[in-house]
Amino acid sequence: LFNRLVGKKLALVDDTPGVTRDRRVHTAKLYDLFFDVIDTAGFEDAAASTLPGRMRQQTEIAIREADLIFF
Repeated sequence: LFNRLVGKKLALVDDTPGVTRDRRVHTAKLYDLFFDVIDTAGFEDAAASTLPGRMRQQTEIAIREADLIFF
């Protein structure tokens, strides 16, 4: 969805969980509306000190900053 909205292949896509590890932000345009799209890691339940935990923290930050969320 991210790649489709931004019109470029910027986000890695795979069926394997954990491929996306950071937040990727890009501006998208739909007709004459411009908006930022954020691709994030999954929403895994993990200890904050682990890599999955840090990935979740980045996802939580993106959620707090968002006006609209798609899962």
